[in-house]
Amino acid sequence: MKGWWTIFRWMLVTAFLLVLYFQLNNLKAKPDLLNRVSVFYKGESAIMAFISIISLTFINYLLESFKWHILVRPLRKMDIYNAYKDVISGLLFSILTPGRLGEPVGRVLKLRNELKLAGSASSLIGSFSQNLAITLMGAIGGFLYYYEKSRNVWIIVGFAGIVSGIIVFWLICFFNLRSVLNFFSNLKMAPKWKHYFTGFRYLTNYSFLSLNQVLLLSLFRICIWTTQYLFIIKLLVPDFNLVSGIPIAWLIFLIQTGIPLPPVTGLIARSSIAIFMWKELGVDEWNAMTSSFVIYFYNLIIPSLAGLIVVFWNTSKNNEDN
Repeated sequence: MKGWWTIFRWMLVTAFLLVLYFQLNNLKAKPDLLNRVSVFYKGESAIMAFISIISLTFINYLLESFKWHILVRPLRKMDIYNAYKDVISGLLFSILTPGRLGEPVGRVLKLRNELKLAGSASSLIGSFSQNLAITLMGAIGGFLYYYEKSRNVWIIVGFAGIVSGIIVFWLICFFNLRSVLNFFSNLKMAPKWKHYFTGFRYLTNYSFLSLNQVLLLSLFRICIWTTQYLFIIKLLVPDFNLVSGIPIAWLIFLIQTGIPLPPVTGLIARSSIAIFMWKELGVDEWNAMTSSFVIYFYNLIIPSLAGLIVVFWNTSKNNEDN
């Protein structure tokens, strides 16, 4: 088993290096973008930018670690330091899979085998809360954006009604996990699928307070992303209107979340969305692409590298639980 774990770790190193090569090669293939990124890192505010953005990245994943700590607390005792290691390990797996589906796998590596299913279910609840928060803030951003753009009352009312209904429905599901699980458990399905609900049953142990804390932490994370994003654009475009940029940033987060692509290829699609949205505020194509690349590099590549180090130096996938 240990030999397979060694092979697996080296496979992760290879996969991560391929992701990094692909992105850097992509950057090299776009001279204008490469030049803009170079200017960003060589500017007078380069050191301040690096310290500020990397600090916000640390806070971002610290908030996610508190979420994970709350979600996994009924399964095992864990301090924030180990929760942080689980989070960045999960991030490493997420950048290699469509829709970040590999994230639960990375987070539960150190759990005992009999707890992995329940741990994966906890991770999915964390992702659910984050997507719910993105939908909520994205809806607010979309409302403000389209109201400013069209001022058509009926379109706005229709948009607000549909989105509010969707959000209320998901909020009800989120805070009533027991009822949701009971509903699916009563459906006719193959016995092997019934087995998976044993892990999901654990989710009914969450209190209303715990779920509230998880959702609030998800909202705080969006505030961190927004601050990072607007800070980067402000450095690139000094006359950029920060207040006007807030709803557009939230709307971009919402649209980008709906793209089921691995980040290694999804960056191009995400940049296209950013270009389309930011041009409304006078941000040109290359500044929009640069901001997308920089925030991608800080929020995914650097933490994933840290996650690779954490996973690689674990001598056993279950070393903390055995």
